[in-house]
Amino acid sequence: MNLLCGLFQNFWTKFYNSCVRNVSYSVRCTVGLGMILGALLLFVLSTKGSKKGEMVGSWTLFWLSAILLVAGVVYLNLK
Repeated sequence: MNLLCGLFQNFWTKFYNSCVRNVSYSVRCTVGLGMILGALLLFVLSTKGSKKGEMVGSWTLFWLSAILLVAGVVYLNLK
């Protein structure tokens, strides 16, 4: 179990260092804004439903857009 936790910690440290800590500011802004724009696109697609009285047609797309929006905002605020 200790070996598995150490393996996961090593994987997470390498991922964090290569994708968050050592990324330039311009790349971070591009990725973060891309995530936010993707969230907006998913939200628009989730509102297209067959019934006119319901705002959300696909709850899966709605929750994916919410998660992607939160991830984009958090990624932009990391330093």
